[in-house]
Amino acid sequence: MLKNLLKESFLNLKKNILYFIFLSLILILCGAVTFSLDLIGFGIGTLIVFPFLFMPVVFAIQVAIFGFRQDANPNWRLFFRFFSSYFKSTFRGCYRFILSAAFGIILFSLFSTIFSFISESICLSIFPNFSQQLEEVMNSIYNGNVEDVMTLIDNEEIRTCFYIAYLPSIGIGAIGAFVSMSFNSFYIYFRIQNSRFAPQYSKVAYRIAKNQIRKDLIKEYWSLNWPLYLLFVAGFVGGTCCSFYLDYNFYYAISFAIIFAIVAMIFYLPMYFSNMETIYLSHQETFLSAPNIAREMMMNNLQNQINIMNQNLHDLEKQKDEFNSKEKNENGNDVDNKDS
Repeated sequence: MLKNLLKESFLNLKKNILYFIFLSLILILCGAVTFSLDLIGFGIGTLIVFPFLFMPVVFAIQVAIFGFRQDANPNWRLFFRFFSSYFKSTFRGCYRFILSAAFGIILFSLFSTIFSFISESICLSIFPNFSQQLEEVMNSIYNGNVEDVMTLIDNEEIRTCFYIAYLPSIGIGAIGAFVSMSFNSFYIYFRIQNSRFAPQYSKVAYRIAKNQIRKDLIKEYWSLNWPLYLLFVAGFVGGTCCSFYLDYNFYYAISFAIIFAIVAMIFYLPMYFSNMETIYLSHQETFLSAPNIAREMMMNNLQNQINIMNQNLHDLEKQKDEFNSKEKNENGNDVDNKDS
């Protein structure tokens, strides 16, 4: 099964190899520029350009490449149309960007805590004055002396500690966020084939189909796409070593590591896009049948709600009859008492 998927994916790539490479180069260039902006100002690339430029470009490329299977003629006008579609309600939340970013932050927090203990132990055994320098850094942070903190971090001992503690954690967090967004991107193909449905209805149907084949999707995803993450790790390590060799500070090291990681992915990115399409289309019947299952579930839920409402009305009517009967009996007894 996996060999057939890989063969089909390779044939699809071979058929449109030039377009795949060209669009992948655009994505890599956009990614490199995005994170290069972090070298100019803190957070410009990551916080502003990434969600509002880089992700729409990723979306447009993914949709454009999927269009090759429908014999769509690639052109810039169509590409910018795909770019703008990212912001429409039809595809809103296709990557689950906020949840994926939150997942990456959680991974970063977890592993940075673990690596902090490891890096501190290593640096204490290597550098005799490390404990004193670390105490100075903590005092500067506590007193809010930003300039002193940045100066102390440039120290070789402290910088080494930060490299060991936080750079691997940032890499793991970035991979976690990317995997989450990538795995959720199957929704794009589903939405293209089911564009007539309302967004909320499509999301329900998609989750139903995805839950049915989740194990197969995970297995096929990692079996076909593991080289992409291997290249990411290699590029990340290469960028880190390069920044360390050039004696850049910790902040620049992060940007260098991410940029090198993105550039390294170019060697497998065309195959990655082809793999994603192939995996989705191998489960196309399940995805296409999901709207009918969702409709039946919604109809059953609606019928259950109607049955509950009818039962409640019946109970109310019964209570009303009992109350009227009781009140009538009490009025009859009062009349009899008056007559006597």
